Amino acid sequence: MSINLSIYAWPPLLSAIFFAFMGVFIFVKNTKSLINITFALLCCVTVWWQLSWVILFSIQSITVADILVKIGYVGIIFIPILFFHFFISFLEDNVKKVDIYILWVAYILGALFEYFLLTSNYFIDGYYVYFWGFYPAAGALHPVYLLLLLALALRTAYLLTVIIKSKGVFSEQKRYQARFMLWGMVFYALASLDFVVNYGFEIYPIGFVFIIIFLGLISYSIAKYRLMNVKVIATESFSIILVIVALIESGERLSIKIKFLSLKYNPETFSPVFLCLSLKVRT
Repeated sequence: MSINLSIYAWPPLLSAIFFAFMGVFIFVKNTKSLINITFALLCCVTVWWQLSWVILFSIQSITVADILVKIGYVGIIFIPILFFHFFISFLEDNVKKVDIYILWVAYILGALFEYFLLTSNYFIDGYYVYFWGFYPAAGALHPVYLLLLLALALRTAYLLTVIIKSKGVFSEQKRYQARFMLWGMVFYALASLDFVVNYGFEIYPIGFVFIIIFLGLISYSIAKYRLMNVKVIATESFSIILVIVALIESGERLSIKIKFLSLKYNPETFSPVFLCLSLKVRT
């Protein structure tokens, strides 16, 4: 199998790099914290999804595509479930039993979806060929998965809203963290617009834009409100910002230019997407 990296594969590749960096960054800060672990796992399945699309958009083999459309969904299926688990971890001692039950049911349904994905065409039924490459075609069970995603997103949004409005019950810092988590969830959920492509609509999937915004909001919440109990200390003399410049040559070739800049961090003006690249951090 030969892979010639397509220009359409670069956006998910960059997204995968950001999430991989952030996932490792958060996990190593506290390898025993459930919220750190669930966030790292959320980043992991996001990287799985994005890297699968990098390969899928760059290959020509229909045999490989038929396998890869399902491999990519192995990670995608657990994204809403791990997001809900991440949120449950954020609640700490304020978790309700009903939400624990919802989480268990979600994992069981996720396992069932994985079974049908890998053993039949009920979840993913082949692929479409679009101008940017191959893309999974939804099977009969796919709409059921979307209902699970919707239910978990609505429950998460409701509980986060309750925290935001509960003055005196939760600390001011917790409420600010919840506010950024809510907006982050909204943007990550907007990546669900990519699902219309699974139903035959030839629209280039731009979900990577929304999930990077999500990552930026979470990063800012870490920097300003210590989400996941990560304390950020700026380095005045040395910081690194990754600048990626895409140069198109003959419509196929891209090159990456990396610049290392020395900047002074200001939490009010900081571009949060580059949190891990520009700060020295300690817990």
